[in-house]
Amino acid sequence: MLNEIPGIDRKPPAHRTMNYFVIPGITSPELNRLLYIVSHFTGIPPSRIRSKDQTKEVASARHIFSYVAKMTFGFTYQFIADYLNRSSHSTIKKSVQQAINYMETEGSFRQIVDQVGGALSDFEHRRAS
Repeated sequence: MLNEIPGIDRKPPAHRTMNYFVIPGITSPELNRLLYIVSHFTGIPPSRIRSKDQTKEVASARHIFSYVAKMTFGFTYQFIADYLNRSSHSTIKKSVQQAINYMETEGSFRQIVDQVGGALSDFEHRRAS
């Protein structure tokens, strides 16, 4: 998956992985880390998550990203929209609501959200130690 990102031609050492996902123009290491984790668990490259691609799999990855960014980190809808190259905060608001709906009806979606949350918690725990 790392090889699919422009400018990355080898797998980085595990302790340096997050440094490879810094997105120019965005100053949020939390969102960069979240993008990498969502990409890992969904199999969708970060560039596609941030693209205009509207296929169901990419939209679902974007819903997960938006939900976790809002509920875990508390970023504003507009900040998340800017990060994901979206024109309006209302797009992200709808995306978060869609994630909530999917979590209530689709077990596999809920499982990925839980895995993403667990990976974030593990990262923060290791960082604090």
